[in-house]
Amino acid sequence: MIAYRPEYDEGLPPGGFHLGTYRGGNPLALAAGEAILSYLKSSDLLPRVQRDGRKILEMFQEATERNPKLGEVRGLGFMIGVEFAGKDKRPEGEYVERLKHALFQNGL
Repeated sequence: MIAYRPEYDEGLPPGGFHLGTYRGGNPLALAAGEAILSYLKSSDLLPRVQRDGRKILEMFQEATERNPKLGEVRGLGFMIGVEFAGKDKRPEGEYVERLKHALFQNGL
């Protein structure tokens, strides 16, 4: 079942291209989304991601104190961004390329 507000249809032409997605949905995507939501409700995945994500974020933030090539670290859960620009905000492109190569060489 798909529920949405009627104003989403206002201004769209009858049989318009967008109506196939908004009105009919994608059955496979809807089934996958429902399965994921069901799993999230029945598991401890979200609390684990929140807990472990905080730990990883703290580790990266501590690393910025030891590595001058690291700048700002921010994130939520496992969606974490690390800025490789250092305290002076100058991009560290060459450093990132070497780091990327080393990570790939070590199985990442």
